[in-house]
Amino acid sequence: MGKMSLVSPSNSDTLADARAAALDLLEYCRTEGWAGYDPYDGLSSRLTGASLFSRNWVFRLAVTQVLKRSPVNLRPLLGIPKEENPKACALFCRSLIILAGCGLLSDDAVARERLRRLLELRSSGRKEYCWGYNFDWQSRRQLIPKFTPNVICTTFAGNALIDAHEKYGKSEYADAAASAGEFLTQGLNLTHEEGALCFSYSPLDHAQVHNANLLAAAFLGRLAKLTGSEQYLEAAAKAVRFSLKRQSDDGSWPYGEGET
Repeated sequence: MGKMSLVSPSNSDTLADARAAALDLLEYCRTEGWAGYDPYDGLSSRLTGASLFSRNWVFRLAVTQVLKRSPVNLRPLLGIPKEENPKACALFCRSLIILAGCGLLSDDAVARERLRRLLELRSSGRKEYCWGYNFDWQSRRQLIPKFTPNVICTTFAGNALIDAHEKYGKSEYADAAASAGEFLTQGLNLTHEEGALCFSYSPLDHAQVHNANLLAAAFLGRLAKLTGSEQYLEAAAKAVRFSLKRQSDDGSWPYGEGET
């Protein structure tokens, strides 16, 4: 008997379809200049910004939610532009590195170019590498100005940089990732309790949001492996401990603790 193939015709067709879809999506992103809209970018409109109600947080929150939930994209009518989002750039970097590793890119020049752009998109005015969204956004508690660094964008960017270092071996990427770790541990507001801690969402708040806290923990765990830092490993363990203590009996978590 001949050797049995592990890839059936149907599986082969599925893989071919997946490759085609990935390459089509890649071409679309390149054609769009790696820019697009975001569900929460409603305050980027000059019309809403010029409104007499723009200083009212309820108005800002309402505009954001209406545009997010509208079945029709109103952004072109409101003059909201497509822009590069630092978090999206980080996701592009990670995806391109994977595509290059799978042989779906003829070279990795596009991945390196996106990595260069990711480093350029860091939030200005801080010594550490950190990233924030490219638009003003209104939380339930406060207005967050665009490019204010936050734990979500920074961990996505940091993970992309660790991927890049593992792929290309360039110290530039490892150094920037380590700097992002410094931002998380020194630039955010930390809630401390015995044997545990929680990272704030941004330097402007003391929010205790579990998905953000655990994203920070996961990134710092990777960074500890890369750098050998006991400080990062300890911070990661304490953050996990904080959220584990608040897991419900049914296995679920609340979005956050207190008013978030």
